[in-house]
Amino acid sequence: MNNDISDSLIIQGYLMRNKNGMTLIEVIASIILLLICIGGITALLYQSTETSHCVYYTYVAANLAKNRVELIRELRKTKGYMALADLPETQIELIDYLGNAGGDFERTTQVEYASGLTKVTVSVECKKEELNHPVVFELVTLLSSYL
Repeated sequence: MNNDISDSLIIQGYLMRNKNGMTLIEVIASIILLLICIGGITALLYQSTETSHCVYYTYVAANLAKNRVELIRELRKTKGYMALADLPETQIELIDYLGNAGGDFERTTQVEYASGLTKVTVSVECKKEELNHPVVFELVTLLSSYL
């Protein structure tokens, strides 16, 4: 009987302690755990945004290079093979995503001649300062002197 009373007092004491609420240490521990979770989510979102920007600028650089190669092919068809001599450009001024002056991309075009073939290399680099690593896209095509 005495054992039952002490057991019920222990249970009542335990229940009484739970009714009093959380201790300060438990509150601090839960706040720290919450901050760690929020920090992890924030780092994930930051990395995702940076990757998204890098993919976007690579896509724009690829389109600028592709448009330049298409222009070169059309020029060769309309004006002839010798018109390619005017194409090389080195360190052209910055261009925007439409190819107009004053943007964040730098395009260079190199033309190399070999027996019957012309190697055209178009390189586009993004000069955005917000990127942590450079975005460079290079497109190489071979043109024949025979139409």
